[in-house]
Amino acid sequence: MNAAALGLREPVERTLGTSARLEYGALTQALAEDADALHSRFSDDTLRRLGTAPPRSPVREAMWSTDPDFKAFAKQELERARKLAQWHDPDELAREVRE
Repeated sequence: MNAAALGLREPVERTLGTSARLEYGALTQALAEDADALHSRFSDDTLRRLGTAPPRSPVREAMWSTDPDFKAFAKQELERARKLAQWHDPDELAREVRE
């Protein structure tokens, strides 16, 4: 059986406000989706404090070219472009970059 808290029915009924049987997988999926929805609404500052912020990049915020995060981003993008160039026509890649 994969139902939530079969032996502890009272806390589940009190917390969720239902006496219906809840499948554990559906319950955890609902909680995960709820957490994702909340997470997507946090500010960058809050995400940084939680330790879940995406890496800083000039795509998301203004940066000086001397900023270590800018340099790391530029290096990462250069490597990505080199990998793409290995498998694509360089002229086609240049057109895509210009667009």
